[in-house]
Amino acid sequence: MPNEANQPLPADQSNQPRAGKHPAPPCTLVIFGAGGDLTKRLLMPALYNLSANGLLDDSMEIISVNHGERETSVWRDELTQSLKKFAADKASTFHTSQLKEKAWSWVEQRLEYFHGEFEEDETFPRLKECLSKSKSQNVVFYLAVSARFFAPIVEHLGSAGLLDEKDDHFRRLVIEKPFGTDLASAKDLNARILKYAQETQVYRIDHFLGKDTVQSILAVRIANAMFELVMRREYIDNVQITAAETIGV
Repeated sequence: MPNEANQPLPADQSNQPRAGKHPAPPCTLVIFGAGGDLTKRLLMPALYNLSANGLLDDSMEIISVNHGERETSVWRDELTQSLKKFAADKASTFHTSQLKEKAWSWVEQRLEYFHGEFEEDETFPRLKECLSKSKSQNVVFYLAVSARFFAPIVEHLGSAGLLDEKDDHFRRLVIEKPFGTDLASAKDLNARILKYAQETQVYRIDHFLGKDTVQSILAVRIANAMFELVMRREYIDNVQITAAETIGV
């Protein structure tokens, strides 16, 4: 998600685009893994911040796919309570300890829960039928699921024709980390994905690469003549960073 989505806005400018910024193009966002920690702790807060900054098109729809029967209204209520608690605990992320009702309501009204098993064939024709009724045929598929589901979901999407781009409509595929467990498995996963999608359609996401600790490595190297001489591939085998957290990841 764009960094500007995390910047605060004056209260009277909520849901209005900042000067010089334009909303994302119309699209339907399909999230695989609606009930997961990633969706609750990262994707929904990001969508909330984008909404507060007026960076989402008004026709946007969000379809969240997950196993287990659940009413959309119940799922919306669960997310609302989760975000209220998250806002209280992570005020720096939301720039306030309370949700802005207008910004969250904008997102909440566009949420739809879709029951489907990630590895079952019958899930994807139903999803295709659901998407055919969307306001926009631009679709972003976000795989917020365990890594073992990456390839099966992509293969099912491809087989169902859901990754086909036509009539100037785009289809995008966002894959969360970890992208393989080593070079061989990463190459294998990449090959399976590119069998059904073009490279230009695929976005590989690792939000830990955006952490200050990681980004500051290059700054330390460039800003210090002594380090710049030795922090080179000829002398460094690998870099290891420990990120201690209170929750499991």
